[in-house]
Amino acid sequence: MIEIQTLPFLILLVGAVITIAILTKAGMSKIGLPALVGYILLGFLFRLLDAQFPFLSPQVQEIFEFLAELGVISFR
Repeated sequence: MIEIQTLPFLILLVGAVITIAILTKAGMSKIGLPALVGYILLGFLFRLLDAQFPFLSPQVQEIFEFLAELGVISFR
């Protein structure tokens, strides 16, 4: 269960990641690279940031896994 104190941070983090993903797709299309390259770099960057400053709680990781599965389904 998600605690009340972490809910605003969770919503902010997921919203920021979705916004960054949209901007990444637009940026990659402008320079002529597939959006997947940007998404992989974005995931690598988040993993590095999490190693330095742990902010990905199990609840956040669960939501990101759900969004990843949803993205895989929507591209097929």
